[in-house]
Amino acid sequence: MKTHKEVLNITTSKRTQLINVTSQVRNIVGRSRIRDGLLSLYVSHTTSGILINENEAGLKEDIEKSLEKLFPKGGKYLHNRVDNNADAHLKSTF
Repeated sequence: MKTHKEVLNITTSKRTQLINVTSQVRNIVGRSRIRDGLLSLYVSHTTSGILINENEAGLKEDIEKSLEKLFPKGGKYLHNRVDNNADAHLKSTF
């Protein structure tokens, strides 16, 4: 079985952000020269996640606003006693 591994580094410009990585992933698949198989994406940081959905501007804004409303940065989260990023952990869970 042929395998291929690459690391894709993503940098965000704001605390809550959706970034379309479709073209980067397609380029990686193309470089792999593998035609059939399984693609696995992995996020190594606990305050980020992978979302598969439409890349429509209104939907992206709705998702970001909904996450901010559900998990505001200034919320009284127990985890903030350790790190001031509980909202990011909760957002990535959903």
